[in-house]
Amino acid sequence: MTTATTALALRPVLTSQGNGADVMIPMAIPLVGGVTFELLTMFITTVLYSAYQEFRLKRGRAGV
Repeated sequence: MTTATTALALRPVLTSQGNGADVMIPMAIPLVGGVTFELLTMFITTVLYSAYQEFRLKRGRAGV
């Protein structure tokens, strides 16, 4: 949740054109990239883990 709100909060910084935008935009671009990668990692990791556990259950190798 914190990561998602950070990504949304950086959107105005990326689209700003006022005073200081020439400094803030280059600093915000890596942050947005990192936050986006973090969100993707959180979702992909859980989906792959769940798929792996379901595969193990179907094969009959249930256990921890």
